[in-house]
Amino acid sequence: TGDARVRALLDGMNDPAVILDADQRVTAWNSYFAAAGGVPADRLREGLPLDEMLRQQSTAGLFGKQDDPEAEILRRQNILLSAGTEETLTQAGPDGAPVTVQVRRMPDAGCIIFLDGRDGWQMTAPPVAAPAQDIALDSADTTPTTTEW
Repeated sequence: TGDARVRALLDGMNDPAVILDADQRVTAWNSYFAAAGGVPADRLREGLPLDEMLRQQSTAGLFGKQDDPEAEILRRQNILLSAGTEETLTQAGPDGAPVTVQVRRMPDAGCIIFLDGRDGWQMTAPPVAAPAQDIALDSADTTPTTTEW
């Protein structure tokens, strides 16, 4: 199905990514976005509005110190939703280093948001679920893998 293909593509990416629909709501994300996107796991969900996602990121400190957080959220939302914008957004990554926020438009008026700037990040690679018939794992091996970003 289409959802399975989107999930496979997202899970195969090395950049944190989140997909928004035409109504500015989260429809899918990958495990790297869950780890680095600044949205607590209990808040990251399908249907989450873009402004609330940005509010969570602001609360997590990813936009730096802001005199008016709501104005910064609105500014970022306007840039992310403006087709053909030339302005680049940055925010803090998991280690505090700057991360570039990139947007790719989709034909249905939704978009994919990527966080790029992973040089120097080091995160434990999140597990990627695979169908049992495709991969046989040794259940005794519980060593986490580490990905250099």
